Amino acid sequence: LEGSGIYPVLANFNHSCRPNCAVEVRSFPVPGVHGVPITIITTRDIAPNEELCISYVDEEDSLPDRRAELLDYGFYCDCHRCQEEEAQGLGVQMGGPSAAGESSKRIRFT
Repeated sequence: LEGSGIYPVLANFNHSCRPNCAVEVRSFPVPGVHGVPITIITTRDIAPNEELCISYVDEEDSLPDRRAELLDYGFYCDCHRCQEEEAQGLGVQMGGPSAAGESSKRIRFT
């Protein structure tokens, strides 16, 4: 799904290459809702006062590719995952944890 939209609440989420939330975009309109709704889904348990983060880039990309793409957002990523991969000398394709079978909590923003 390609496109653009204005989601003021979503714009407040910071980036992490190991996010604790994912964005679900509906590919079809919902009756009574203006525009295309999105849902924020937690991908693991969230600790009290833990910041909710999403990934601005493809989490499967390599460290150099993620960092290069994030420069378009105006910052050099130095999150925990990037630091760990850099310390290990990793620059290969890396996958994030699978959400298959995990419970999730949904928050809808429209």
